[in-house]
Order: sequence, then C-alpha cells, then structure tokens
Amino acid sequence: MFLYQGKTESEPIVTVSSKDGGQAQLATNKNGGVMSIFNNAGRNVLQIGVTDTGGGAINTKDKFGYTTGSVP
Repeated sequence: MFLYQGKTESEPIVTVSSKDGGQAQLATNKNGGVMSIFNNAGRNVLQIGVTDTGGGAINTKDKFGYTTGSVP
C-alpha cells in the first residue's frame, strides 16, 4: 500500500494504492470533496462527491469505463 498526501487544492489530499494497481483518492474542492476509486487497469470506476449546488452525486462505471449508473 502506498499513501500520498497532496500539497495543493488541485491535488488529491490522500491517495492509497494497492499492490495490484487499484487506487482510492480523497480530495477537497470548493464544494466540499470527492472520493474516486480506480481499478487495477487505472480506470475510474466510482466517484462520489458534492455538486456545485451542494447536493451529493454518485457515478459508477464498469471495468471498461462506461457509465453504469449515476445519482442524481
């Protein structure tokens, strides 16, 4: 496991990587924050965050990067 802590607002605050290449990132932005999960191929498969209107958003993708669901 590798842990990285970003230094600026545009960088992830925390990145955790597994030996197989999977990765989780936690970051802050002007609206609150976002969490992203990447599979071992480096594709973003889950993103959870705060929208610019203050609501929550969830976006999921399959292993090829195609959107499988989103809320709202």
